[in-house]
Amino acid sequence: GSTVIIQSDAWIQFSADQKTNETPYTYYVQIKQSGTPFVEFIGKYDGHYIETGQQSQSVDWIPENSGLFFIETFVWDRNNVPIANPGPIVLILVK
Repeated sequence: GSTVIIQSDAWIQFSADQKTNETPYTYYVQIKQSGTPFVEFIGKYDGHYIETGQQSQSVDWIPENSGLFFIETFVWDRNNVPIANPGPIVLILVK
């Protein structure tokens, strides 16, 4: 199948009392096929937020099945604590 590039743009802002403006994070992508309770794919991208502003993350996925899929995205720190709200759920139809 064709590669699907899942990309999110994040706007970063640091607290004034934070000791450093560098925050390591992991961007997770979870994909579920419609009608099934199983996770089809989990991908991740490790990065560092270094300064205030916009930053993009992306994960590639090669679907193995056709159908309707739900894509969910999450950003967690290295202690597995969410540091942002989950991204919107996106639907994709794979033929």
